[in-house]
Amino acid sequence: MATFKLQAQLRDRLGKRSSNKLRKEGWVPAVLYGGGEENLHLRVLEKEVKKILAEKAQELLLEIEGKKHEALVQEVQWDTFAERILHLDFLRKPREN
Repeated sequence: MATFKLQAQLRDRLGKRSSNKLRKEGWVPAVLYGGGEENLHLRVLEKEVKKILAEKAQELLLEIEGKKHEALVQEVQWDTFAERILHLDFLRKPREN
């Protein structure tokens, strides 16, 4: 299974208003959690995410401020008509020892 790369940026504002504004600008609010580390609130470009989801990708390499995080697509929340992505949940991939 291929691993896809996705650029993400940290979000400094949270909440409904901020999320709606991001969506209007072509971004999708997201969160990266798990692995015993703190949750990271992110934004990713919707068109990039749709490309990756069209490939049925499960594993991603998230690049956030120069750091790489291996992650799994945990949940994708779509709007009522399944045209727009409302939110993404990424789960940190467990590290192999």
